[in-house]
Amino acid sequence: METEDQRHARRLFSGWVTEQLNTKSFHDDFGARVRGEVLTALSKINDGLTLINQRLIEKEKLVDGREYICFYMKGGNAFDCVVDPTGPKALKDGGGSSDWDTQVVVDPWLPEAIQNTIYGLVEDTVLDVLNNAGVEIAKIAGDSINDSFPEDFVKDIENLWSDKRNNIKGFDASLYTLSLDDPQALRKIYDRDKTGLWMNDSKRLANKTVKYPKWIPGMTFNDAIKPFVLWRLGYTWHADKSAGPPGGAFKLNVDINRPILAELIDVTIPRSNTVEAVEVWEHLKSNHISVEEQTVNVEYGSALNKQSVSADLPLPDVFYHLSEILEMMCEIADGSSNHKDKLPKRINRFVEIWNRVPTKRDKIKQMVLSRIGRDSIDELIDDELAEGRGVVNNLIDEYVIVTPTDKKWENLKKELAKTDDIKLEYNIAKSMMAYVAETSVKSQQDFDDLGRVSTARLKTMSEAWQAFTKLEEVALLGEAAVKANYTETLYAANSDDLTLLDFIYENDYLTAKRIGFSHVDKSAIFRVDNLMNLKVIAGQYLSLFQKWNAAIKGSKVVAHRYYQIEKFGRYMNECIFVTFDSGKATSFITLTTGDASQVPFASAPNNLNKKYASIEDIGRQRKVAAALVEDYLIRTVLSRQYEAVKALVNVS
Repeated sequence: METEDQRHARRLFSGWVTEQLNTKSFHDDFGARVRGEVLTALSKINDGLTLINQRLIEKEKLVDGREYICFYMKGGNAFDCVVDPTGPKALKDGGGSSDWDTQVVVDPWLPEAIQNTIYGLVEDTVLDVLNNAGVEIAKIAGDSINDSFPEDFVKDIENLWSDKRNNIKGFDASLYTLSLDDPQALRKIYDRDKTGLWMNDSKRLANKTVKYPKWIPGMTFNDAIKPFVLWRLGYTWHADKSAGPPGGAFKLNVDINRPILAELIDVTIPRSNTVEAVEVWEHLKSNHISVEEQTVNVEYGSALNKQSVSADLPLPDVFYHLSEILEMMCEIADGSSNHKDKLPKRINRFVEIWNRVPTKRDKIKQMVLSRIGRDSIDELIDDELAEGRGVVNNLIDEYVIVTPTDKKWENLKKELAKTDDIKLEYNIAKSMMAYVAETSVKSQQDFDDLGRVSTARLKTMSEAWQAFTKLEEVALLGEAAVKANYTETLYAANSDDLTLLDFIYENDYLTAKRIGFSHVDKSAIFRVDNLMNLKVIAGQYLSLFQKWNAAIKGSKVVAHRYYQIEKFGRYMNECIFVTFDSGKATSFITLTTGDASQVPFASAPNNLNKKYASIEDIGRQRKVAAALVEDYLIRTVLSRQYEAVKALVNVS
């Protein structure tokens, strides 16, 4: 198991090597020519996925004019190009000096068989393009006038390392030497859920057209990183440590056993049938974020022989990057992130967005509030949050590092240390993280020391269910059925967190405390006989909801979505309603078509008058609800609940 110190050193070295390889001036424009091949490869992936989309429409008889696959750039290069589209990084440096991070998303509402076809075609396209890009990069080395160019390219990095290793971003790495792995390889790592064991398959890369095949960059296909699949192109190195004294606080002295990665391209894709696949797709298709093609260019050569490579790449707008930053800051705050060392970058990026789009600060504030289910920035900042603020201050002390030789984060650390005169943007960032940290800690009070649900939580949920069924949304849905002239009985079953965790307790293997409560205490599933009645009832419910909320002068809104599922060899239709009160999700209601055999309800073991929905239907409700909930704290628990259900049963 890799320790945090080992991980920090490995990532520090990987970042340094990646920056050298992706800097266009590296090794007499070798870096620029590599950058050109990277841009060409990204353009080919984009074109290839567009072609797949077109062919699928024809072959699978899909609706014309729709995107079933979305491909876009993300990460630091994409951000720099979006915020300064006519700047040197976008038009001269090929995006900057880091690897290109990208993502593919497949429409999660497509029939599963068609999704499986798309995933296979995407994999073939990406691996083929990355392989060809690697071959072309190796040819660049072989085309050099000096046949020793490849060795020179490696020695350049080795020599640069020797010159600079005593100050790698403020850390002393003088005990280490770097060596390129020989051979580079195609590594395929598979999920043991599919193979029954952890499978790591590796083979040497080769190509007869390449003068120096051993300089083809390595490739990785990693199917073992839940909930994503990763394809990566880049050289792998290893770090050897010589014996030496422990040194001071900033001298590195740990063994690094895992590869050092000089990355060129990363392509990720959310796995099918995951919360992330639904969430990312809905996020992109909700019109809250736009993706537009933008020209990215790299220039190289002398003034008399200027050359360039351009590519039109799909880049999300600045608010996509803001959403990603907020998510990663929340992950650091609740302790789930493996990248806590990137805290200063995350906060710095948030502040940069705040300063770059001053006319959109109200939208930035609203995105922060939506991410944590709050409705007032002033109230958030004024909250005491003593425990949460303590967690955030500890994170700042530990990870916003100012060393004797690297003062990069000095001003950031000074600003974050302020209290009364702290700038608003820094205060918002700290307060958001403090709220997440505080809420995460307090959620442990939902269980007692033996892992049982606490008395206080049971009481809260009982009171919520009583109000839900007699006074609020459930009663309103019954009225909607009457107005829709629905003559059948509108059967309902409980699908709340307590119901879900009862199944977990019965399983005897999963730990309910590690799955937790979403604190959306009101949820139910209703059975309707057919699609026509479902749509009429749903329409009446939405109309009645607005009138009811206006009558009580409430602050409630409802989001909804229609979708199809495959079950028992037929397609069934569902509609989910998510109610929000002052920005916080408070209830889930699902209408589903089917009869008692297709949508079974059972009596609760401790209350024969109370009906339970099936664990499969509860799991699906969680997956779809998560797509409509931006609140990090709720969505994270919904994702854990859904994954727990999938560990027990198949969820369509």
